[in-house]
Amino acid sequence: MTSKKARELFRRWRRRSTRLLETLGPLQQRCRTDGAPEPVHELRVSLRRLRLLLRLGAAGPGKHAVVEFRHWSRAVSDALSQLRDLDVTLEWLDGRPASARIIATLERRRRRCWDTCSRTLPKPARNLERRLTRWKVRRKTSARLARLYYRFVQVHEVELARAAPRLFDLPPTERHAFRRRLRRLRYLRELALSRHRQGADRLLKQLVGLQEALGEYQNRRVVQVTLRQFKSPLPLRRALARESRSWEDAARRQLRALRQARGWETLTVAE
Repeated sequence: MTSKKARELFRRWRRRSTRLLETLGPLQQRCRTDGAPEPVHELRVSLRRLRLLLRLGAAGPGKHAVVEFRHWSRAVSDALSQLRDLDVTLEWLDGRPASARIIATLERRRRRCWDTCSRTLPKPARNLERRLTRWKVRRKTSARLARLYYRFVQVHEVELARAAPRLFDLPPTERHAFRRRLRRLRYLRELALSRHRQGADRLLKQLVGLQEALGEYQNRRVVQVTLRQFKSPLPLRRALARESRSWEDAARRQLRALRQARGWETLTVAE
């Protein structure tokens, strides 16, 4: 990467990190107000993006502030995970026949879950957000960020290539790790592109397509686990199984196309 492109990457990283940090406070407030599904999901996504961006540019805001943010943000994400699972299940059940009793039970459970979260949701350390925006820009900062960026991309591609051939045979924890790496690779690709170039980028489209298909498939798995606690009607179980197969097939197609486009099959064989 040329020094000019490295500086462009750094400016883009700083601009997007700053924007996410500026929206974090209002987003937390929206989430804490009533724990509605949309701000809960948006907060979790924003924290994921920020964790990667700040890790990538730790020399900018300072290592200690970044480590502190990562610990806090992970604690928030973990605290909201059960709430998000309930929201996924309720969204899937909405409008489906023969599910009113199950929905009523899950809504009561969600209210109890939010009552607990609202009291125990971790708060960031004092002045953390302000410390994260105190950029320490040195002469070699952009070059260091560029080197770290390419190392992150390489590591994530290699790990994804290794796991891809047996993705649907992996245990749940390893499938989750695959989705996490895929999500990070998508964020890294977005960082390499200006906003107006993202829509036409083939690799980004493939990463997004696979991420969305795997996300929908995983959501059905979450619903399946939740509904095991109920004597759910046969039509619901059949619809869920049908949708799960459909999204698994879609994810397999997306994964096959991505492996071919990136040469992951060759990489896997070579290693």
